[in-house]
Amino acid sequence: MSIAHNLATYLDDQAIQYSTIHHPESSTSQDSARSANIPMHQMVKAILLRHNNNYIVALIPSDHRLDLSEINHQLHSHWSMANQQELLKMFQDCQPGSVPAVPAAYHLSAIWDSSLAENDHIYMESGDNEELISMSNRQFMSLVSIQDKGIFSHPAGGYPPASAQFDAEDNGAEF
Repeated sequence: MSIAHNLATYLDDQAIQYSTIHHPESSTSQDSARSANIPMHQMVKAILLRHNNNYIVALIPSDHRLDLSEINHQLHSHWSMANQQELLKMFQDCQPGSVPAVPAAYHLSAIWDSSLAENDHIYMESGDNEELISMSNRQFMSLVSIQDKGIFSHPAGGYPPASAQFDAEDNGAEF
């Protein structure tokens, strides 16, 4: 497999300049960043959230933890982690553990952590467990700038206390 068909089509339709990086097989965004020698803060982790029958994808740096209570506060609703079956349904052309950080390619909205804007370069999963997408932050921002943003993740091991954080990779929510 290579870059997911829906993702490739969307990026090409949007005239996004990107490249791919091959790396040893991995099953999480953190493992992908490690195996490709990518700085963790530049690797975007995509986390599928559910509220009733609605879905949104939270985009955070892979070295951060999602603060789900903060998302719920900012969006004034009660979002929870999607399950594996929902991930399989939404990202049919992706391998498990390789959700791309371009939700619009799957007709989904995003909320992105504003700390992502601080990077010069962005890396993300390609839908394949052995390929990453690499692009300038300018290209990435052109994809997400019209989406909601906020501060809803924190460096792993940092504030807030772990009881208020949700680490998607540790709990199987990252597909």
